[in-house]
Amino acid sequence: MSNTDNRPEPADRLRQQAEEAARGNAAPAPANPAALSPEDTGRLVHELRVHQIELETQNEELRRIQAELEASRTRYFDLYDLAPVGYVTLSDQGLILEANLTAAKLLGVARGALVKQPLPRFVLPEDQDIFSRRRKQLLETGAPQVCELRMLRQDGSQFWACLEATTAQAPSTDSTSPPPASPGQGADGPLVCRVVMSDITARKRADEEVKAGAEELAAIYQNVPVFMLLVDGDRRVRKANASVLEFVGRPAAEMIGRRAGEVLRCLHSLEAPTGCGTGPHCRECTVRRTVMDTLETGQSHKQVDASLPLSVQGKETVLTVLLSTSKLTIAGQPMALVTMVDITARKQAEEELRERTAALETFNQTMLGRETRIIELKEAVNRLCVELGRAPAYPPVWQEAVDGEHNAAMSEKKPS
Repeated sequence: MSNTDNRPEPADRLRQQAEEAARGNAAPAPANPAALSPEDTGRLVHELRVHQIELETQNEELRRIQAELEASRTRYFDLYDLAPVGYVTLSDQGLILEANLTAAKLLGVARGALVKQPLPRFVLPEDQDIFSRRRKQLLETGAPQVCELRMLRQDGSQFWACLEATTAQAPSTDSTSPPPASPGQGADGPLVCRVVMSDITARKRADEEVKAGAEELAAIYQNVPVFMLLVDGDRRVRKANASVLEFVGRPAAEMIGRRAGEVLRCLHSLEAPTGCGTGPHCRECTVRRTVMDTLETGQSHKQVDASLPLSVQGKETVLTVLLSTSKLTIAGQPMALVTMVDITARKQAEEELRERTAALETFNQTMLGRETRIIELKEAVNRLCVELGRAPAYPPVWQEAVDGEHNAAMSEKKPS
């Protein structure tokens, strides 16, 4: 709105403030200043004072606005140019219209040199298809797009970048411009693309290390010659390694969701219609009690001796294992990692060794008794010879031992 002098509202306000400061009303100057009366001169002086005050007030207002603009410019510099991510504005042709200092630093180019440069120039050739597809989708649908690709700096070095792009309406310089002729142009002017550029090289490197570590652990898990089962809180198998699959001769799909005893074909798991863990012998099952204790208390167990009666290929056998358990939390669910080292063959070998040791001990005792009896007979014969007045028929036992050792030593000294 304007006053009678066609001043805008801020000017009216400043004029009013000036008049109040001069405490009077302004009067128009006469056409002939020489014909001014004292009263008219006073009014003219008053009008000049009001105008002077108005100019001073306007000057103060301009200084205040300038200070605000300077503060706004400083905030803009902090928020835009010093942002921790790069900001780039692209034309609908993909040319850089504007970029902040962070983007220029990421690309290794002076900010001024980026203007009018095509952004795909800084994208690795192998990843330019990714950029082109996302840009096309952005312009056609207007939906925000996100992609991760490799970019090139001016010096040829590479880095991983995450680009987040949205569209914005570019201001029109011509208010009479016709309606948009294509989807790439808005009602007031062509669309521009706002791109946020983040350096994710460190994250990608960490992801690769995590992936490599996971692959290494998976390889160990699958190839270690130990039974490994991951069971949930209901003791149902969620994962099994290759050693288990090979032992039971079943595909993994047939084991997932079953209890461990059912997977391994424990004979006791068939004793009750509700399956493993509910039969009359299950209460004393070492495997069941150890796994349940780990799930309920979180206590790990290491190398616990356990035996399971199994049906393997239609034959009944006893599997002896060293059982270890550890509690895990996966996706918020309690799990137990169960490992079993098959020591059946070792136990059988130990039992055979015990049996052979016992047999050898019996043989030694038998032979020792025989030697003792021979010595006793020799001594009895010698006593009888003495009674008959004859020389002893056999040397004393200690003499035989000495002669035997002497003869053995002389045999070793003889040349071959």
